[in-house]
Amino acid sequence: MAVKPEDDAFQIIRAALKDWGLSSLGDRIRDYLEKGLTEDRIMLELQETKEYKARFAGNEVRRSSGLAVLSPAEYLSVEASYRQVMESAGLPTGFYDKPDDFASWIGKNVAPTEVKARVDAAVNFVNQAPAESRKFMNLKGFSDGDLYAYALDQKVTDRMVTERFRAAELGGRLAEAGAGNASEGTLKKIAAVAGENTTNRDAVQAAARLTERGSLLGAIYGERYDIDQAARDVFIQDVSAGNVRRRLASQERANFSGQSGLGDKSLERRTRT
Repeated sequence: MAVKPEDDAFQIIRAALKDWGLSSLGDRIRDYLEKGLTEDRIMLELQETKEYKARFAGNEVRRSSGLAVLSPAEYLSVEASYRQVMESAGLPTGFYDKPDDFASWIGKNVAPTEVKARVDAAVNFVNQAPAESRKFMNLKGFSDGDLYAYALDQKVTDRMVTERFRAAELGGRLAEAGAGNASEGTLKKIAAVAGENTTNRDAVQAAARLTERGSLLGAIYGERYDIDQAARDVFIQDVSAGNVRRRLASQERANFSGQSGLGDKSLERRTRT
């Protein structure tokens, strides 16, 4: 049975293949139709080709993980949602917008809302973080593109992405406030515990003031109270840092009968976010 290009089944299946980016399989349709295969059977045969499996690679991951396989229409819809997230965020053309880029997410059943949260975290940092925060990340070898790639890396969780950017922003804001450079360990801990309060501006200023006064008094009385302790003290009410601050305040009162700058308006009162 010769198959004419205008035959309905041929046209329908060929149009579908074109939409899926699999026009190269067009010749197989002719072969299948000439063998008398039905339209449904042809679709099943096409799904077993290496080209189809490569195009919908996320389905192979889903199948191996026990997840339901998506139909081509569902698969393309999820891809379109991912792509819309990238475009809306203003990511460069060609950056995470191809089927291969999305296959892992689809295979792991990652919702477009999670992808959006990751992208937003990176874009907001790039566009809104203070210069010192950007410098903090640049010194660690992260260009803007690297920041986007990190945010979209499936090997790290969305929470880790958010916390890393919060830690970097806090580090920059503390440096900008004149408090110096907090350690990466302190910044990460604060970001993990303090959440959205990590970059509270009043707390940043309080930490900067405590750092200045506490480091001075620490040098006088032989105690260490630096930016790391001040930041932990202010943001996450770290017991150890708070104890150092209280000892310094007590020593200052004992020496100056409570008239020093360490009274209720400085180290003695803990500033909360």
